[in-house]
Amino acid sequence: SSGINAECPLRPGSQGNMNSIGDVVFGGLMLYFTSQHINTHILKDLRFVKGAKLCVIAKDRDELREEILRLDLEENWRFRFRDEFRTSSKDRPIYFLTGTHMNTIP
Repeated sequence: SSGINAECPLRPGSQGNMNSIGDVVFGGLMLYFTSQHINTHILKDLRFVKGAKLCVIAKDRDELREEILRLDLEENWRFRFRDEFRTSSKDRPIYFLTGTHMNTIP
C-alpha cells in the first residue's frame, strides 16, 4: 500500500482534485511506501506552515533516499543524517527520515 498520511484529504486514485483542499495549510506530512501516484506536482500544491514536520518511510535506506530525490523534497524540506532511523526488527526493518519545512506560506 502507498499513500499520503490519512490526515491529508488527497489520496492516490481518489476522484478529488487539488482544488478540493482549498485554503488548508498542513502542519506535517507522512509519506510511506510511496508509489508513482505521489509526485512532485501533488506535493508542490500542498501548503505547509513554516516548521511543519515530514516523515518519509521506506523498506530500505536506498529506497528512502531515492524517494527523497524523486519527489524533490530537498527543495523545501531540511533533512539531517542524524534524523534517519531504522526499526529494530531483524527480519524486515523499515527506515524513516524526518525533516522540517523551511518555507513560509505563500
